[in-house]
Amino acid sequence: MPTRREFLLKGTAGLAAAASSRIAYAANANTKNDKAAPKAAAAVVETVLGPLDVSKLGFTLSHEHVCFVPHEAGDRTAAAAKMVTKLKEAKAGGVDTIIDLTPADAWRDVRFGQEVARKSGMQIVVCTWRVADFLTHY
Repeated sequence: MPTRREFLLKGTAGLAAAASSRIAYAANANTKNDKAAPKAAAAVVETVLGPLDVSKLGFTLSHEHVCFVPHEAGDRTAAAAKMVTKLKEAKAGGVDTIIDLTPADAWRDVRFGQEVARKSGMQIVVCTWRVADFLTHY
């Protein structure tokens, strides 16, 4: 029986190949006969540090909670240092991107995510709102 990591690596490679072939197909679709057809949008995902081409996502964990600072943590600086250490370990283990699914109404802190992303080198995608929208609302 494969380990979780082996399963995810094999499964992610297959999913990435399927997704990239669909994106390539959409980008190269013949639109000569359909003048109203829109051009294919660039394959970009919004991270806490700005837009990123999907080809640079690498190995991605799709359900994590990085942008959450528990109230009982008390010391935000210590919490950030601990998270940076954990993210650097994950990066060293082959993880390139994390999708953070902490909801906006559950103390998600995108600025915390930006801080730990910069310090750790990890790419972080947050759910539900674009980062720019979040930063202008709060």
